[in-house]
Amino acid sequence: MLHLMRAAILTVLAMATVATGALEKQPTHMLPSCSQQQCTLNPLANTPSLRLRVTLKRKSMKVHGQHLFDVFTRPVISADGSSVRYDGFATFVKGDTQFTYMLVDGAAYVVETVGNGITEAATKTARCVPPPIPFESIVSALNNATVISSASADGEALECSDGSILQTSVGGQDFVICTEGVIGFNAYSGDMAVTVEYLDVPIKSISPPVIAEWSAACDSVEAYTTLTPTGFALLTGTGMPQEI
Repeated sequence: MLHLMRAAILTVLAMATVATGALEKQPTHMLPSCSQQQCTLNPLANTPSLRLRVTLKRKSMKVHGQHLFDVFTRPVISADGSSVRYDGFATFVKGDTQFTYMLVDGAAYVVETVGNGITEAATKTARCVPPPIPFESIVSALNNATVISSASADGEALECSDGSILQTSVGGQDFVICTEGVIGFNAYSGDMAVTVEYLDVPIKSISPPVIAEWSAACDSVEAYTTLTPTGFALLTGTGMPQEI
C-alpha cells in the first residue's frame, strides 16, 4: 500500500508554499476561467491545478512519520489540446530533514535537504526514483468511475452535496467518490481518504531539480491521457454527464 501512497506523492511535489499562498489569497471557490473561444476550441484549457489532502488510516502506512499530507498537481495539456498529464509535488519534514517528492515531465525525483540553514549549513541532494504508479493511472481510474446509488465510508452513509456518488479502483484498491461541485471531490477506501480541491490560482510551473553531473538521466514515463466525460467532470469541476 505504501507504493500507492508514494504514487500520489509523486504526482504533486515542490511548490507547496506557492500553492498554499494562493489558497489563502482566494477565500471563494471560483475555478480559473478561459474565454468562450478558448473553451470552445480547447475544453481542457480551463482544467485547474489540484490539491490532494491525503489521510492514511493505518499507523503502519505513515510516510516519513506523517499520516496526513498534501499533494499538489498541475495539468499539462498536449499540443493538440486533446489530452492531459500531470506534474506534481509533495513535501515532508522529519526532524531536521525535508523530503520533497516530485513528478516532472514523467520523471520522478526525491530532493532531500538536511539542516535548517540558520543554525547549521543546509545540504541538498536530489536523486531519481522509479515512479510506482503514474498519475495517469489515477486519471484513468477517474475516467472509468461509474455512478452508484449509495455507499458508505467508515461505517457511515455518504451524503454528497450534488448527489453524485461513484466507484472506481486504483492499484487494486477500491474507492468510492463523493462529488462536491465546484469545490472538488472526496475519495474513500479502506486504507485512506483523499480530499481533492480545485485551486483558484493555477500552479504555473514545476521545475525538475538539478541532478549531479555524474548521475544518469532519470527515466521518463511521460504519457498523456484523453479524458472521458466523467474524468473531465471530476478533474474540472463541471457537471457530471447525465448518463455514465
